[in-house]
Amino acid sequence: MNVLVVDDQKEVVAGLLEGLHWKGMAIDSVYPAYSAQEARKVFLNYSIDILLCDIEMPQENGLSLLRWVVEYFPQTECIFLTSHAEFVYAQEAISLGSFDYILQPARYEEIESSIRRVQLKLMKSRKNLKLEKVSSYKEEITDGMANNYLYEIINYRQNVAENTDKILSLKLKRKYKHVKICPVLLQIVRWKSGYAEWSSILLRRSINNIFQEIFASFEGETILLDYEKHVYILLICGGAGDMGGECGAGAVLQGASSVSAV
Repeated sequence: MNVLVVDDQKEVVAGLLEGLHWKGMAIDSVYPAYSAQEARKVFLNYSIDILLCDIEMPQENGLSLLRWVVEYFPQTECIFLTSHAEFVYAQEAISLGSFDYILQPARYEEIESSIRRVQLKLMKSRKNLKLEKVSSYKEEITDGMANNYLYEIINYRQNVAENTDKILSLKLKRKYKHVKICPVLLQIVRWKSGYAEWSSILLRRSINNIFQEIFASFEGETILLDYEKHVYILLICGGAGDMGGECGAGAVLQGASSVSAV
């Protein structure tokens, strides 16, 4: 991780650079800056994980700098080091999302403790973000494969049972020994005035969540797959006794519905 130390007093910056055990905290690089303007240049040239910053500085204070950082580098965490114990400063620092607010003079051990705590927060956030990206990537791959199998069923009527089983194994968390499937055509025919179009992934996920809740009480499961832009195939799946009708695994589309986005 990289740290940027900002203070208009050079002796304060020098004291932090020399007094803190950076290597012991697994800090890769520490960059000095003596004004908010210099700090911006560092941000534009290097990846900064933690900002150690004074509040009272000439021309532009640390709070103003943090507002800029929050807008353009929201992944950076900030620890304020200040000799000004003013409630207004602390209040604004908290509202901007500052991780900590340490009054100077402070022991180096106190500052190091704060840095270690913010490191734990950053590592946890990055781990969660990585897991989300992996999960999203897996979902895209799974959806793409399932869409291809559905395309073969609808357009070529080839390997219907086999491709249906593949879709079920990809998209359902449990398997049925005997499954009935009712396919339904869904289409977005218009967007409500003033509403922007959603991304295809978000729209599909939202629609599927709605139908999952509807059919959960019937012990059924739903799979929503892309057919064309804003056109989806909803597969309503249930065990042999879960759903009525004559729907089967290889059934053609039984019904069509048009959905207006609201």
